[in-house]
Amino acid sequence: MKKIIGCIAVLLVLCMATSSVAFAGEAQTTVQIMGPWVVESPEDSVLKSVVEGFEAAYPQYKVELIGVPSADVNKQVQAMAASQTLPDLVINNGANNAAWKEMGIVENIESKFSKEFLDGFYPEMLKAFYYEDELFGLPTCAAPFVLLLRNDLLTEAGIEVPKSYDEILAAAKKLTVDTNGDGKIDRYGLGLMGFPDANTALRFILALFGSDAPDVYKDEAGNFATKIGSPESMDAFKLYMDAQAQGVIPPGATEVDYKTMVSLLSTDQIAMAISGPHTIGNICVQNPDMVGKFIAVPLTGRKTVAYLNPYGFVKFANSPNEAGAIAFLEYAAQNFVEMTRVTKRPPSRVELAEVAKEAAPEVAAILDCAQYSIDLLNLPFRADIYAAVYEGVNSMMAGMYATPEDAAEAMRAAVQAVLDEHK
Repeated sequence: MKKIIGCIAVLLVLCMATSSVAFAGEAQTTVQIMGPWVVESPEDSVLKSVVEGFEAAYPQYKVELIGVPSADVNKQVQAMAASQTLPDLVINNGANNAAWKEMGIVENIESKFSKEFLDGFYPEMLKAFYYEDELFGLPTCAAPFVLLLRNDLLTEAGIEVPKSYDEILAAAKKLTVDTNGDGKIDRYGLGLMGFPDANTALRFILALFGSDAPDVYKDEAGNFATKIGSPESMDAFKLYMDAQAQGVIPPGATEVDYKTMVSLLSTDQIAMAISGPHTIGNICVQNPDMVGKFIAVPLTGRKTVAYLNPYGFVKFANSPNEAGAIAFLEYAAQNFVEMTRVTKRPPSRVELAEVAKEAAPEVAAILDCAQYSIDLLNLPFRADIYAAVYEGVNSMMAGMYATPEDAAEAMRAAVQAVLDEHK
């Protein structure tokens, strides 16, 4: 065994030496990668390690990272497109591919990879990077939206995992407690985001799908339509409004964005939230005492649902370093297991499933959630739909509507206006 290891070590040294000789006389070219993982922790440390591995495997390339917060990615892309300074790759979840296709800044890269390689991805994750049968990038992992639960608190209180919105509210009521006996609630059963951004929109959209009321779907005539405002959709609106009325969510929901929600979870101020295993990773980085206390399960209302939310890299058309960008895409897709260990994001490739389960047991259940994945349509005007939804949620949580029906009608009208504009 020692001889085998010794031989492998010699071979690695020889390969590295050969590689160094091969590229010693050649200038390195730069691959530019932009996105939130450059500046957001703990994703930044994982990305850095992947970049280091890529540069070691491909010494002809040097990676330049450009940090942009997730909320500003689309705005930054539009600005750089206008000035013709787009990088090679952008970290994204595929949601903007339709709009970027209309802008003419992405191109089909399916032919750059073998069928065997592409078949190695979870189909539901790879699908998110397609638009109108064209592939614009590759996923590396998922950041699913499901139901996140403090399993230790549920067990202690003798509560089963909720299987309906009514059960979520009932569990939240039991878990809303004064833990130190000072007469003030200091742990709430549920956290709901109400800050006006896409993260808030996506969580409410998942609740709509769980109500069997998609935000946007294609009707029998092939036209875009919405089920917001339908009797089924009332389940989602009632969940949010009843949670607030019953006092099972912290005050100030209109200011709760993703960062705030993670802080509330990590400091033991809320026990449940619509999010996913990647949030567990962020929680445990902030508070190691939370390790092993959370589970993530599909959200169950009228239907059981999950949004896989695959994340990876999208390649821009006519990128400055096309060969380097393609090489990085293929390398990254196969070498992001560390992201699973650190952030609990499930990997995008089937071959990594067992490795991922060992690295982060919390992802095991999520890897089976594909059967519940919602059909979130990739739309050129998706950002406008998000805005109509998150503005509606923000107004609802601000107390602007007397009834769930009023809140639903206002959101329906806003979404329908977007659909009418883009007929």
